[in-house]
Parts: sequence; C-alpha cells; structure tokens
Amino acid sequence: MGKLTVKGIAGLRQPGRHADGDGLYLVIDAGGRRDRYLRSMKGGRRRDMSLGPANRIALADARERAADARRKLADGLDPIEERRRQQTGCVTFAQAARRFHDLSRAGWKNGKHCDQWLRTLEIHAFPALGDIPVGKVARADVERALEPVWLARPETARRVKQRIGVVLDWAVGAGLRDAGLEMRLVNRALPRHRDEPQHMRAVPAREVPGFLQALRLSPAGPTVRAALEILVLTASRPGNVRR
Repeated sequence: MGKLTVKGIAGLRQPGRHADGDGLYLVIDAGGRRDRYLRSMKGGRRRDMSLGPANRIALADARERAADARRKLADGLDPIEERRRQQTGCVTFAQAARRFHDLSRAGWKNGKHCDQWLRTLEIHAFPALGDIPVGKVARADVERALEPVWLARPETARRVKQRIGVVLDWAVGAGLRDAGLEMRLVNRALPRHRDEPQHMRAVPAREVPGFLQALRLSPAGPTVRAALEILVLTASRPGNVRR
C-alpha cells in the first residue's frame, strides 16, 4: 500500500517529511508534533492539505482521506475549498458581527458609539439574521430584518442597514462569503421613507440658455448673479463657488 507502516512510524524521531506514497506524508516538526498531509497540484500550483494530527488520524484513515481527495481533484473539484466552505458555513451572522466588532474596537475612539454599534444589530438584526450562516444571508433576509423599523424609525433603519452591509463586506474579506450584497437595492423592496429628502428639479440642458438670460435680468445682486452663472458654466460645487 505505502512506504510507511504503523510500527515504522512509531519509531520515527527525525523531523521532516516522511513519504507514504501518492503525495501522502507524515510531517514531524522540531518539537515532535506529527501531522498528516496530502501534497497535490491544482492549477499548476503545489498545495499541502492537512489531513489531521497523526495521533488522531490512523494511517489507514489518512490513506482513505487522501484517496478521496485525489478522486475529487481528478473530477476537477477542489477538496481544500470544499472543506473551507463547510467550515465557514457554520459561522452565523451574529458570530461574524461580533468578530468584526472585536477586531474593530481598538480603532474606534468613541467607546459609546462602539457599544451602540453592536447593540443596534443585537436588537434589530440578530432576531432575523443572527442564526443564518453569514455566507448565506440574502437580500430578502435583510429586508425582513429591517421591516419592523423601516417606517417606524427611519434613521435607525438606515443605520442598521449600513451596519449589516459592513458585516457582510467584512465577511467577504474574511473568506466567509463569496460576495457582498447590493444594499442599495434593499430600499426598492421596502416602502419609501416619508422623510426622504426631495431634491430640487434640475434644469434640462436645452433650457439653460433661457435660464441664464432670465438670471441676467433678475433683480438679484450682481454677486449672486455672477456666482450662479459661474456655477452653471463650470459645473462647480456651490461650496467651491462661494470661496
């Protein structure tokens, strides 16, 4: 079957890689720790996949796991990525939010805001999202979490939505999700906030000459007329024109 035997492994003391064959190795480090690894190639790159510590994974079991991984590789699958997905699939949204909060705490100067940041999610997001694996949180889940406060407390709803998005984006970077969510689309699935700002109507391009003529004839002061004309002709921001 292989080059190693149970009896032979028991007598090994020298640190290094000890080959069993077909990419399976027993690795002994300088401190005497023993682990089993499968070395393989994927996309032209060599990788080592841990099969577990030798004191827990018997030689026969290691050979069986290695054979299963090689079959997956032959079928075009990635056993390392598959295991990662299985492991990360157990991390819930609540756990991810708390991990992010713990990692970010040192960078927040306002302790009160730091506490409120997580507390807001605990109250308004965790009841709907907390137990869902963070990698599987969908837009419909976010919408369901926001519905109770969306119209009743618009500002709170906006903060909760923004913080949910931050957690999901962090989860992507941490390898817990494949992609983030289009959080701006959440607004389209929920009722429009009554207090949303109403922006002034823009002047169509074809009406700009008439607007400038009316501006020059208006009773506004010369500074105001000049500032508005500069604003129109240069597409500058009002704050820059005022300076």
